Amino acid sequence: MFMQIFTTPSSVRFETEPPQFQMELINLQCDTILKDRYYHYNSDLISFYQGVKQQHFPKILALALETCSMLGTTCFCEQMFSLMN
Repeated sequence: MFMQIFTTPSSVRFETEPPQFQMELINLQCDTILKDRYYHYNSDLISFYQGVKQQHFPKILALALETCSMLGTTCFCEQMFSLMN
């Protein structure tokens, strides 16, 4: 559920997402500069989120930070298991 907000914030259906994210998703989807930035950095979500302002989208950025740290930890664990074999 939250992964879709992280990976496709510019096209996720805000109605289906938790209420605490809906207003920020609406504002993000209406922001043409951020939408262009998303499509420019589509393969590099970290670069996209670096350009999103904390004061305008605090909940979405907190989710992105949490998701990035989770993915980074998962990749690190997988690398360690590969090295152990």
